[in-house]
Amino acid sequence: MKSRKTMKVEQKKIHSLEVIWKKLYASNPELSPYQSFEFQSIIGKGWTDKRPWIGLQLMEFTLLVTDNEIPIAIAPFVIKKNRDKNIDVYLRGAFSSAAHLDFIYGELWSFCVFKAIIDYVNSMHPSCNFHFGRVFEKSLTNAYIKTYFSLTEQEYSSEKCAAILLPSNFDDYIGKLGKKTRQNIRTSYNRLERDGFKHKLVTYYNSNIPTGQYVKMLMLYTTLLERKNNISGFFRLLLKPFIFVGKHFNPMSKALRTIPRGFHSLLYINGKIAACFWGLMCNDRRLILSRFSVDHKFGWYSPGGMMIVELVKELIEKHDILRIDQLDLARGTENYKFVYGAVEYLNYHYNIEHNSKRFGG
Repeated sequence: MKSRKTMKVEQKKIHSLEVIWKKLYASNPELSPYQSFEFQSIIGKGWTDKRPWIGLQLMEFTLLVTDNEIPIAIAPFVIKKNRDKNIDVYLRGAFSSAAHLDFIYGELWSFCVFKAIIDYVNSMHPSCNFHFGRVFEKSLTNAYIKTYFSLTEQEYSSEKCAAILLPSNFDDYIGKLGKKTRQNIRTSYNRLERDGFKHKLVTYYNSNIPTGQYVKMLMLYTTLLERKNNISGFFRLLLKPFIFVGKHFNPMSKALRTIPRGFHSLLYINGKIAACFWGLMCNDRRLILSRFSVDHKFGWYSPGGMMIVELVKELIEKHDILRIDQLDLARGTENYKFVYGAVEYLNYHYNIEHNSKRFGG
């Protein structure tokens, strides 16, 4: 299939595309907030805790596709030279903890448009490799990648993710959990009552969390990282301020706090934060989790499980207002997700090394 003669692919700077980007994004409910202009402009070319984008040696390579001057799609790429001095092409966000990556497109997205993009990249960088990761299973992009590169099932991989599908009432949710899980939930609440502790869930939607609560959430999150990396004693006291400042200035922290439709949920036990969620509200009615922190001092009450149960209850009770149908626990298949009622879905990963037989559609 050949690209139409009226179709044009141009390289652009991301900030020159703000209006077009936002219009395309708003027209497609299947795109996640990780594809929003706000998220992509904050996250930059890429960032890891050890190396920001300068250390990663990434270059922006953003393409705009138009047909008769009508914007159809944006290809938000970053590129870098590999050890073989060939070009590696990634979807923007690949070097962040974004749950989903994709092109930015509206209703005119098609294989013809996708082909025009890849053909253009190949014309500019003839020996490039493509790395398209974390493509949501519902994205049309999956079919276009498989078709263009003639991929068999053995030539790409999938990653299991987990989401809780919310029923119309809370009793139905509890009733579908296993007997042992229901007993554990009752035990948590009974222990709170026996110890005279009260609990409360407080959720801030649309990124309007007060600064004080945000700082407390970030402190709990950095404490979790210290435990995960076995940092204790003198080194913990020495490194804690640096870890906190680093996470505060991390683009993911800024994005989760500032972009539209962000959410922060805090579970208080005895007036103190025992667990917290950070995440984003998606256009397709998912509330997707990005960070999850638990204060292990409250481990006797299983605050992580209680947090999930309380948030599920709130989302069901406020469904007419929030219009959330799924609590998406995101990437990974940790057992606790399925214990609390999650079902699997997939992200797809494509790593296509340059091979003349693979290119051309």
